[in-house]
Amino acid sequence: MAKSFLRYEVNDGNTARFWTDIWYPRGRLIEVAGEISTQRLGIRREARISETVEMQFYGREGMVIMVPGLWLLKLGTRSDSLRTRPFTQFSQGIPRYAFITWLAIHDRLSTGRRTSSWGQPQCCIFCMEPDETRDHIFFACPYTFMVWLKVTGNLFGLETDPDWDITLSRLLTGSYDRVTFILLRLVFQVSVYLTWRERNERKHNTSNKSVAQLAKLIDKTVRNRITSLKYACNPRL
Repeated sequence: MAKSFLRYEVNDGNTARFWTDIWYPRGRLIEVAGEISTQRLGIRREARISETVEMQFYGREGMVIMVPGLWLLKLGTRSDSLRTRPFTQFSQGIPRYAFITWLAIHDRLSTGRRTSSWGQPQCCIFCMEPDETRDHIFFACPYTFMVWLKVTGNLFGLETDPDWDITLSRLLTGSYDRVTFILLRLVFQVSVYLTWRERNERKHNTSNKSVAQLAKLIDKTVRNRITSLKYACNPRL
């Protein structure tokens, strides 16, 4: 009975927890939206409200007044709500690969989901799954998931997951040292680009790489990029 009357005083948001404190009118967000929402929105379970909103400061009569500004998420969306800049704009990335990665994150590639709306249903070119979607290609498809497993190795520090949203969430919210974070973003960007290229080449009958061949190409591309950036002397990288 008492729970319905409880509300957490947010103030500057540095102590109020976004998911588990009762500040939202309908109750704890973790109970309203479900555990999976922490992954879909890319906001870790322990995050404070101050981490999810831009606070704006105004001066008035000798006082500083703080007003909530823009939320750093878009409620009701999936991957589009995640911040894409870490994957497309980092100094060790490959600029021409960044655009395809950006399109993939925003689900704007011409996959079966889009062509179906044009009256042209499309199956996965790799495994013949009848519903080719972005989430299937990256990396729920058995072929692409095996490639993804080979190129990520133990970089995540835990079992690699084929789910697109979980992968992005781990990349955004996981605790990695700087070197590992560089490698994860670079491997992700190269994998998305070369997997999409292999898909298109197969569609036009110009390529048919095995899992091992595509994984080797991704690995070689990553290594070449590291060498070009003069990181080659760093054994961890």
